[in-house]
Amino acid sequence: MDVWAEKESLLQKSSSCAIDFKDLWINVRRKLADLMKGIWFRRNQFCFENRFTSPRLVVGSALESMKTYKKAQDLKDEQKLLGRARISSHYWRPPATNIVKVNFDAAVDKNYQKIGNGVVMRDWEGELLHKDWLYGKLWRHYGVGCRKVVLEGDALMVIKAVQSEEQCLAWYGQLVEGLQQVVTAYPDWSLSFNPREGNYVAHQLAKLALLLQEAERIWVEDCPESIFSFVLKDKCCILPD
Repeated sequence: MDVWAEKESLLQKSSSCAIDFKDLWINVRRKLADLMKGIWFRRNQFCFENRFTSPRLVVGSALESMKTYKKAQDLKDEQKLLGRARISSHYWRPPATNIVKVNFDAAVDKNYQKIGNGVVMRDWEGELLHKDWLYGKLWRHYGVGCRKVVLEGDALMVIKAVQSEEQCLAWYGQLVEGLQQVVTAYPDWSLSFNPREGNYVAHQLAKLALLLQEAERIWVEDCPESIFSFVLKDKCCILPD
């Protein structure tokens, strides 16, 4: 019987394949940790329960423990990848050619009782048309010749309320009523929902609006440096046709 070639023996014959020393050390270290734990439990069983466990069973238990740990780690890594894929699927998407996308969001400062609104208009290439800090300014600046517009926000309750025919009695009812009037007046316009990851520019604009002293501020084909990086990030997510 070739004892040195037994699978569960820690004193196996050396393998002929080359293994990176770092990977080899990590593998051996994990084996030693599980093996030392098994030896300690075996000692306690013998001292306190008068039970003798075969060394072969100790080694087998250590190897099985390693397999269980590896499966758990692989499952954890897989869940992380799925989570990242789920998050990355909520990026900003450009509209179809010759259509303008308008992202909007609101931020609330309860201490100072202020509401900041951010609106950003972009074309199908992700280029900025203009941004408004206050919601009411949006409709007065639609004389840019765009016929089809996609309105997009991350407030799911607001989106559902606008699409519903019932009157909204919530605190954001005025916003809902205004959006309903616009969608009704312009049949070619549509309203859609996108999670925060795909509406981040408008979200940052709304937060920045809370810091402004004036009632409203408008940028045309330009934006603050603190916002521009998020605009570029959205453009990088545009996939070529």
